[in-house]
Amino acid sequence: MTPGFTIPTPDTRLAHLTETRPRHLQTWLENLHVSDPQTASQAILASLSALNRQPLSGDIRLKLLALYRNTIQTQVTMLQLQLSGSMLPLSGKADAQTRLARELLLELGHGYKLVLMDNNTSLLNFYSKPDTAPIIHQLLLTQQRVLELCYEMYAPVPAGLWLEIHRTYQYADELGVTQATGSDDPTASIVHAYQQILLIALADPYHLMQGELAQVIELTREYALLGEIQSTSSATSNIFTLNLTVDAPPHITTRLDIKGQNDPLCFFSTHKLIEHLLYLLAKLESGAPPAALGLPAAAAEPEYRHLLHHLIHSWGMPHLRRFNRYNIQPSNIELGLGLRTIHALLGNSETTSISDDTFIEITMNSFALPEHSSRNHYVAKWQILNNSAQGHTLRTKGTPPAHIKVGELIAIRERAGDQWNLCVIKWIKNIDTGTVEIGVQLLPPHARPVSVYNPLSPIKNVQPGMLFPENDILKQDNLLLAPHGIYMKNVRMDLITDTGRIIMPGKLVLQTQSFDLFEFKTVS
Repeated sequence: MTPGFTIPTPDTRLAHLTETRPRHLQTWLENLHVSDPQTASQAILASLSALNRQPLSGDIRLKLLALYRNTIQTQVTMLQLQLSGSMLPLSGKADAQTRLARELLLELGHGYKLVLMDNNTSLLNFYSKPDTAPIIHQLLLTQQRVLELCYEMYAPVPAGLWLEIHRTYQYADELGVTQATGSDDPTASIVHAYQQILLIALADPYHLMQGELAQVIELTREYALLGEIQSTSSATSNIFTLNLTVDAPPHITTRLDIKGQNDPLCFFSTHKLIEHLLYLLAKLESGAPPAALGLPAAAAEPEYRHLLHHLIHSWGMPHLRRFNRYNIQPSNIELGLGLRTIHALLGNSETTSISDDTFIEITMNSFALPEHSSRNHYVAKWQILNNSAQGHTLRTKGTPPAHIKVGELIAIRERAGDQWNLCVIKWIKNIDTGTVEIGVQLLPPHARPVSVYNPLSPIKNVQPGMLFPENDILKQDNLLLAPHGIYMKNVRMDLITDTGRIIMPGKLVLQTQSFDLFEFKTVS
């Protein structure tokens, strides 16, 4: 049985760039630590790329890869630290760093594939060959890190990677070593690594807000084995289809999948995992301390429970699209980003910060903008690519002077003079250098700029807000959108329009890292 991996084409002209003596290679790699991460990573990439294109026995190659691996993991981590907090679309430098980190990991994966293929064809006796299972495990872990890097930067997954991941697991299954553990972590098996990869992809990572992917990775590391790969399926929920012959992640199982196709299929059940997440969520909402549940301290925060809700839907029964998207001829629109910008666009008014011990009379006149102050806000031309009844897909090229992120509030309109429509960014895809696509969901119409003040919240000054009036046709109560941190259920706060009134916040409708949208009742 020969694994059908894609490997680099041999090129002996690059032999002068290689070092095949382990001790000399180790010295060279150690000396690279004095270089900056990008320079060191480029040197390592050139050396490893050349090595992967030279004929070499599997046992020697594996010894060299062990040295490369430790250094590459360190360099990729350092590059990721430099990229953390990068604005989207990525600048040319940030995009180059992302590609460099990805190429390092892909070349490391090529090395492991070459060892596996040499193992399969070598005439060495059984005891002279490297143990196959740990190599397969390392290859899966390397492929996983490529995926994580892509999802973290909202970038596309390299073509062919999913097919390679499936083939890696399939090869382990054919050898009967899926339960074998890696040399670094004796508790983590090959099937654990593969199922963790599946769960990370099924978490809908392009919809995750910044910082949530790391929490998803921790959860999958802890609970990956609660999933189960099956050869057949009769279940109607919590089940996903794996086609190991195509370059694609798992997808929700359909009737066609269950009836069977020409391609060999298997199924991934998440039923036990969903049951456990529901248990954790119920315990957290009842006030159980996270440590007692084996969860991090962050699980005590509402944002963590929001993430668990997201994962229960994504790993259980993902939301199906209610309305089709229709491609249109791309056309330009105006887009305003962020609550403060939109507050100014809709009402030419803005909040003014006040200190805790300063008394002012709060009216709309308190927040009048100076002339031309909108120059400080982000408004730009974007393209609209398709429409649906609930939202749009938008694209921009170039580097805007603002941070595009999932959960951010935007306003769009086709031309000057049109009414602004408010939306929330639901997903991001960083297509290439300077190009970003976003999916946006429409919020209710007729938003009005207001100001809000909650003296008991962590934010101790007046803030901009958006009022969505009650709408009988949409069966919508009064809604208020305020910066994240202002909302406190059943705690009175000030809503300021042309006059002030006291309101009582009620049900939380939508929460992101940027804002909270909630129902309210007027008290006085």
